[in-house]
Amino acid sequence: MVRKFEVLSRHLALLSTLVLLGLASVEPSSTSCQGCPADALAKAKQHVMYLKRPTKHLYKSYFRRMGLGEKTCARAVDWFPSGSIASEPINVTLQELHRTLEFLVDSLDQIAEQQKFLQLPTSPLPSQLQQAWLEAKGLRVNARCALCNQGLTPPAITLPERQAEPAFTQKVEGCRVLWGYSKFISALAKAFQKPPNKKGSILSKLGCPQRGILKEQFREKKEAVQKKESGHTRVILRPGKEQC
Repeated sequence: MVRKFEVLSRHLALLSTLVLLGLASVEPSSTSCQGCPADALAKAKQHVMYLKRPTKHLYKSYFRRMGLGEKTCARAVDWFPSGSIASEPINVTLQELHRTLEFLVDSLDQIAEQQKFLQLPTSPLPSQLQQAWLEAKGLRVNARCALCNQGLTPPAITLPERQAEPAFTQKVEGCRVLWGYSKFISALAKAFQKPPNKKGSILSKLGCPQRGILKEQFREKKEAVQKKESGHTRVILRPGKEQC
């Protein structure tokens, strides 16, 4: 009964998170994109930007409560990408993002389970890890939908078998996962803030969120000036500069 309540609580919390962030709440099937929003790619970017601060906070909270030093944690596990994936062709970026999230969701679930034995019931860390697990699942949904909308399928992976390890090893491995997660999200968010610089990359597909606003402002300004023009006065208008 207790186990059923825990599972139900997880799913309700996940649904609330997905609704809050405007994410798809249903995993698409391998043959259909039913349930996927058309703007899944933009939503994935929005989610990455949102996660930048929470992932950094979680990492710092973890290594302090575990009594570990930053140098011990500052080495990502091998399934995180070794370089930037945002500048790659869109199919590569999305597949790498989804692959990484598959490993991450599994690892966060394992770390959260370990904390039941490593932390006191009053510690906020288990609930923080639970929230991180939900967030990663939500991002994975949109990554999969973005792949589906592009006519692509997620890469096949094999998750590692879980093994019993000493408590200190669990702490260190968990810290390295969270350090790598924070760096991974931070690098993606930084790349998404830059203007598109490679045709066919996820950055060029996402475009600039200010472009529509600037065009509308330019149109309104042009109309206002045209009404005021008289005689031989000539007014030259130039669109504003995009800052994304």
